[in-house]
Amino acid sequence: DLFDRRSALTRLELATADIVECFTPYRPDTYTRGLAEQNLRAKLRDRNFWNGLNPLVAAWPEGYEIDSAAELVIADVFSLL
Repeated sequence: DLFDRRSALTRLELATADIVECFTPYRPDTYTRGLAEQNLRAKLRDRNFWNGLNPLVAAWPEGYEIDSAAELVIADVFSLL
């Protein structure tokens, strides 16, 4: 999910290619960069998506902002799809 992928990039400093590789077995062959971006942008318009993690996250990481997290994942992760 967005929170985890952003954390993997910024807090754990994992290589983007390694993140993409981890999800490869679960990604359908028809899942493209464009489809991934379209799906995420649609979720960003849904307030339930914005609030979905609130009960699960005790303390948000400093500087976490959902829009900038999405742009980071789109630029860094989705670019390798």
